[in-house]
Parts: sequence; structure tokens; C-alpha cells
Amino acid sequence: MADKGIDKTEQLPSLEPRWLESSNDEDISHKWIRMPDCDEFVGARRSKHTLVAYKDSILVFGGDNGNKMLNDLLRFDVKEKSWTTAFCNGAPPAPRYHHSAVVYNDSMFIFGGYTGDIHSNSNLANKNDLHEYKITSGQWTEWKFKGRMPVARSAHGAAVYDNKLWIFAGYDGNARLNDMWTISLLPEENRVWEEILQTGSCPPTCCNFPVAVLRESMFVFSGQSGAKITNSQLFGTMRVPPNCMPPVVVYLDSAVPEAFQLVLNYIYTDCVDPYKSLFGTMRVPPNCMPPVVVYLDSAVPEAFQLVLNYIYTDCVDPYKSVKDPRGTKMMLTMLDVYRLAIQFRMPRLECLCDEYLRAIINLNNVLSALSHADELPSIHAHCLRYVIKENNLATIVDSPQFETLDRKLIVNIVRAHLDPSSVKSKITVDNHGTSLEQDLKSLLMSQELSDIELTLDGVTIPAHKAVLAARCAYFEAMFRSFMPAPGEKIKIQIGDSVPSLQSFHSLLAYIYFGQVRTIYIATIWMRYFRVQDTKAPTLSQVLHISTLRVPSGRLFHAASVRGDCMYVFGGAVENNARSGSMHRFKVVENASCVNLA
Repeated sequence: MADKGIDKTEQLPSLEPRWLESSNDEDISHKWIRMPDCDEFVGARRSKHTLVAYKDSILVFGGDNGNKMLNDLLRFDVKEKSWTTAFCNGAPPAPRYHHSAVVYNDSMFIFGGYTGDIHSNSNLANKNDLHEYKITSGQWTEWKFKGRMPVARSAHGAAVYDNKLWIFAGYDGNARLNDMWTISLLPEENRVWEEILQTGSCPPTCCNFPVAVLRESMFVFSGQSGAKITNSQLFGTMRVPPNCMPPVVVYLDSAVPEAFQLVLNYIYTDCVDPYKSLFGTMRVPPNCMPPVVVYLDSAVPEAFQLVLNYIYTDCVDPYKSVKDPRGTKMMLTMLDVYRLAIQFRMPRLECLCDEYLRAIINLNNVLSALSHADELPSIHAHCLRYVIKENNLATIVDSPQFETLDRKLIVNIVRAHLDPSSVKSKITVDNHGTSLEQDLKSLLMSQELSDIELTLDGVTIPAHKAVLAARCAYFEAMFRSFMPAPGEKIKIQIGDSVPSLQSFHSLLAYIYFGQVRTIYIATIWMRYFRVQDTKAPTLSQVLHISTLRVPSGRLFHAASVRGDCMYVFGGAVENNARSGSMHRFKVVENASCVNLA
């Protein structure tokens, strides 16, 4: 019976959670908000799948759509509130349901489950395989093991604790289980399963139950045991906490959490990395993607390494690789480099090799060079002219190497000695090839072979991940944190600061080929994007009072940028004060800068 003191027309608020359509209203505690549905062309409707959270994403794997088992991977972006098919590389696990999924560091691990063709009721079986999905690169990898393994199972429980994966109970196709297994997820550890000897009131054999880890304990709630489904059984396997003392609480009322976190990072690691807060972890394996294997049967490894050095640095420096850069071994290596340069159509490298070989050929190695220069007419002719010189011929003919020389080469030497005009004159190598800066400029301008798209002010800018990561710490941190999928566009922004399209194009020109167009603007953004070049001009070198625009907002809060700007401004004020004239200050309201006129 209702209390007389309460108005019968007043309805008490319901405590039951309910679904709400997405809106722009502020979040209200304890109320459900319905997210956008996943379209059928992105992912099918399903059940018996798994769901895990990673940063601002939700990952859904596998399941059953009523007709067949699934093995696709869906990604829900919590911030953008959108569904996509996650980028995958490599062989994914076989279609399955009633498997388990956990997240450890930057990877998702899938264990076990029920596989086969449910439509034709064939090849149905439980699995005990373990697959790793590297979220940052999209690479699937199946783990291989030594020794004993857990029996194949489905509908089991899985959790991560102490850098290990823990598997408990489940169903093996004939009976329910209550065994427990664990394996280390650390990359340097051996991949060996360990069965745990359980004590105490062990849960009964069961399946279709959840597990959770809290305060050094694994909790198992209810599930299906025999013919019974209960909701009254809660078991916990207890471990002693590593620190039984309560934590010391220190209140820092004036500290900003993000700033204090960076201070703690400096205390523990002796460095401050603001990019980690932007992009997350930097601990990403260097080889997330499988390498592309190219077979060069005729290439000598040492020679090909020198060619790679030239490709990346625009120079060949054989003096760094051997103790005797003018010896026979280095000469033969440079002949191989010469051949590769011709094969790869690199005229500038051909010219460098030709000049170097002409400089190091001497009495000790000329016969070796002549024997290996059949495919190099320029060097072959140079060696013949060197041998038949009046001062060299007798010494070379009397050398032990001449006795083992090929008969054809001896004939060529004799003919060249009898008729020096038969030896072709010096063959010149064209030096019309392009430099590294010219090649990278052409790469940027042509937009060919681009593998990433940058967006700024609605404009799409094709670029290349390798160049950006090698020359700019901002992009290196971004790509180490997560590798964008093909076709994924990256928005350029640091905090609330967005560079203008003109200054960012100038920054890209400097990153690719060392040219700065709008130098005082680009130099500011070079510092913010941390371009990898010690020769980059400083602000104090390029700023002038006639062109000074003092950046405001978050950009001007940086002490280094503000210091350079104010240094130039202070010097101008002092000089003008001495001369009796002062510049006028024009403050532009609601603008991003202050003009000094």
C-alpha cells in the first residue's frame, strides 16, 4: 500500500539500464547508449564470438552467423563511433566459435574453440592452437610449442596475469574439464605450456563460464556443470600480493595529470617522450611485417651492401668496410659493385666505381682486375693500357700471377703490346644520373609509390612512410605506435596546433630533399615535428624583425619557440631605441599571431 505522504502521480526514476540512441547530450551515469549498428557488408550478424578492448578500439573475432562459422576481425572505433574490417596480414585462425580472446601489450591472442562446417556437419572438432594478432601491424602468427599441450577445448575461460596466458576448464567434445594451464607471453621466453597443480576447493568440471583477474586472484563464476546451470558458485584462486602494505597517497592539487605523468617518465627512464602520450607505446617489434624476399643470385653480399649504402646515403665509402681499401679484395668487390650498378641502371654509381678502380689499380692487382673485367670494357681497356706501359710490362710478365693468367688474356696483352692502337681509347662513363636529393624530390612531386595519405585542411597529401619515419621523430613515433592500414588517412595535428598547408608543404620539402621555402614558418614546425637534421637552421638565425610573426596559443607556450622569437624582438627594440625610432605594434584580434610592423 502506498504511503500517504508520497504523491501518487510522481513516478520514481527507474534504476534499470536501458538502451538510448546515440546523441550529442552529455553522458549520464548508469545509462546505456546504443552505438551504430555494424553494416552487413562490414561484418555479418553473429553469436558465440569474442570481444576485447585495445586503446580506443573494440575488436570482435569469429563466431557463428547461423549458417557457418566466422573468422573475420571487426574493429569498432570508440571515438569515431564507426565499424570497419580490421587490417590483417598472414593466415588468420580457422573459422570458430566458443574460443577465447585476450589482449596482452599490443597483441590479441586467440586460443582454442570449436571449428568445422556446421552446415554440412563435417570436420567438427575442438582446437588447442594459439594465434597472435599484432594489433599495430595487423599480422597474424600461429604459435608453435614444445612438449605437452592442453587438450583441445572450447567454451573455456582465459585470462592474462603476470605476463602469462591462463586457460581454465572448458569442454573437450566428450566431457567437461577443470584443469588449468599457463604459458608465458614474453617474446624471449620458451613457448612451453605448463599445467598448474591446483589445491583447495577446486571448481567442478564446467564450461560456458566467465573468468576475471583481480587483486592477484582468478575468479570463476557459475557456468554449465553437468546438467545444471547455476548462478551461485563463485570460486577464487588466491595468490599472495607482492606488496601487502597499503600505498602511500600524495596529493598534488596544482599538478596537471598529463604533465605529472611525463615527470614520472623522466624520473624512471631519464627521458621525456611527449609523442608516447600522442601515439601510445613505442615498444613495437621492428619487423612486424614479413620481409619481401628478392633473390639476386649473381650478387656478392659485400658488394650489394655497398650498393645499398649508396642508395640510402648517395655515396660509396669502401674505406669503412676493410682495412686495406686499395688491396685486391676491395678492388674485386668494387668490380662487383660496378656490375650491379650497370644491372640496376645507376649511372652515377657507375661513374664513381670507374673513377675509384682507375685510382687503385696498380702492379699488384692489375692482373686480377684484368681477369675479372670482361663485362666492364672501360676497366678492361684501362688495365690493358696499364700493363703494356714500358715501365710496367717487364715487371708484370715476371710476376707469379702472370704464369697463371688465362691464355686468352695473355694473347690480348701481346696484341696490345705489338699494336697499342688496337686498345680502345679511354671509355668515358656518363655522369648524368640523379642525386639522392633529386630522386627524393621527384618521389615527392610525382606521388608515385606512396603508401600513406596525410590530410590537412581537407587536402590529401600522398607520402611515404619510410621517408617520414627516417627523417621525422613525430612520424616515427606514430608508426611505431600503430601502423596505418593501406588507404587509411592520417590527420596532421599536434595538440590543438595545426600547421598551415603552405608551411607543411615547406616542411615536407625539407624532409624529402632539404629545401625550405617558407623558412621562418617551417623552422617552427621542424622543431615541433622533430625533423632529424642537425643542420636545420635555428629560429634565431632565420627570424627577422621585418618578418616576425609571433605564434600564439599552444605553439607560443613552448619556451624554445618563445625564446627565439623574443630574442629577435628584444634585439630590434634595443636597436630602435638607440636610433630614436620604434616599430609600431599591430595586434590582430582573434588571429593566430601578433604582427610587428
